[in-house]
Amino acid sequence: MKKILMQSTVEYMNKTNPKALKNLEKGPPFEVGGTEETGFYYTWDISREPKGKFRQLLDGSKAPELDELVKLDVITRCPEKYILQDIETGEIYKGTNSTKKGSQWKKLITVKDKK
Repeated sequence: MKKILMQSTVEYMNKTNPKALKNLEKGPPFEVGGTEETGFYYTWDISREPKGKFRQLLDGSKAPELDELVKLDVITRCPEKYILQDIETGEIYKGTNSTKKGSQWKKLITVKDKK
């Protein structure tokens, strides 16, 4: 499994949380790819198995499943410009102008059938 970060993300991490970036640099070796035209990216091989419960994502990586629910908020004046993708199932949602709980995201497409 590989972790890929765009150059802009690495630069942002260096400004906001240099300790996290240093920890990445101490870990497995990384490779640099891309060009000036496309933008550079950094790839780390992080093939370690996660501990505890996890979900298998479409790209083959695994994400930890938490015991408690986590609320993710988007605060914006233009909700319809946002797209949300569930990278476990492939479902894609678009933000709506609704303020009603449960109808703020409209399902656009399902890429993979649910198990």
